[in-house]
Amino acid sequence: LVAALQARKVLELGTFTGYSSLAMALAIPPDGMLVTCDVSTIYSDVAKRYWNEAGVSDRIDLRIAPAVETMDALLLDGQAGTFDFIFYIFCLIYDCLLDYRNLGTTIYLYGVNLDDCRNYFSVGYIATSAL
Repeated sequence: LVAALQARKVLELGTFTGYSSLAMALAIPPDGMLVTCDVSTIYSDVAKRYWNEAGVSDRIDLRIAPAVETMDALLLDGQAGTFDFIFYIFCLIYDCLLDYRNLGTTIYLYGVNLDDCRNYFSVGYIATSAL
């Protein structure tokens, strides 16, 4: 999806071992950027090893902080509306993600557009490309 959308700037909420971030970093152009966050370095240290091996570590900005803090910092830094693609791994803070929908144009949950997930999660909000 990242390649199909020709995304240049990606936000990933939840890094874990970096499998998704590696795939997305390989799909963005060499001058693109992927910001990813996790609350622990236990697994993200594994991710760093593979990012280095794949030659994409220069495209990845890993932030060790909760997703909400990372998104707050991005907004305070004036990055609202600058992300082409937002990938959200964990469902634990789904409701609060709606408060940060102005960070980017399209939000995906497990690679599924929130438009498609709206009824499943019954949150009554539809993400659109006009965000």
